[in-house]
Amino acid sequence: MGKPIYGDVASGSAKARAAGTRALQERAELRADDVAPAIKALQEAGKTSLRAIAAGLNEKGIPTARGDGEWSAVQVMRVLEHLDPFVAEGGGSANSLAVAAGFSTALCSRPVLAIRQR
Repeated sequence: MGKPIYGDVASGSAKARAAGTRALQERAELRADDVAPAIKALQEAGKTSLRAIAAGLNEKGIPTARGDGEWSAVQVMRVLEHLDPFVAEGGGSANSLAVAAGFSTALCSRPVLAIRQR
């Protein structure tokens, strides 16, 4: 075995890390755009909490980003963060906006942000 690799060599250059981060962000935004119509339909059908939306996505058989497992309230919140331009520009999160609006997010049982059209 050779010498162990430490520091910048092991974690890649700053340029490579930045490119990787950009690629992950773009993939997350594309995935959010793909799931948006289903989430909007669920919201219009009265499923407005994060948990209810997650359950609806699971019932419809819509796969998660990795293609395995089931949707969770946290995953739905992250998709909504990608879809809401106010959150992206303001630096907040769907969770912090829900709290500011007076919603309790501890149990994800209250209405959350609606999807805005891009």
